[in-house]
Amino acid sequence: MAWLYTVRSVALQQVVFFIAIYAFRHNRRALMILLKSLLLLGFVYAAYGLKQEYLGLSSWEETWLYSDPKRFELMFQWGRLRIASLCGDPTTFGILMAGFSMLCLALLLGPTREVQKIVLGVLMVLALWSMAYSGTRTAFMLVPIGGIFYCGLILNKR
Repeated sequence: MAWLYTVRSVALQQVVFFIAIYAFRHNRRALMILLKSLLLLGFVYAAYGLKQEYLGLSSWEETWLYSDPKRFELMFQWGRLRIASLCGDPTTFGILMAGFSMLCLALLLGPTREVQKIVLGVLMVLALWSMAYSGTRTAFMLVPIGGIFYCGLILNKR
């Protein structure tokens, strides 16, 4: 049941994304600014998550983490700290990175230049890499589900 509540909030964000795409269909410049902003934010979140994994938490993050024993119990599982990056919890971060990696994959498979394909491939790998450190099972399920959803979208061109 908790999985349903988590996915519901993320699904709502995806619906808002598609509504925004529909709203921007005649304004290509604004759409490109939005898309580049999303890619930049996704990169920042992924890079900060990898920073937390390899360089450790900042002092204020450690203070926040250790201030509540329940929070620490939720974040420290199986002998390691789950990474949350700039999100409030690792589950949100993992789901965000799963969605971001699928966005990068969809753009990568589209009509883009070679340099853009390389950048999108690197962003996708960074997102999947940082998603793995979130330790959330939901994110791991969203990647194949997102791939299946994408295949369903491209099969019906209308």
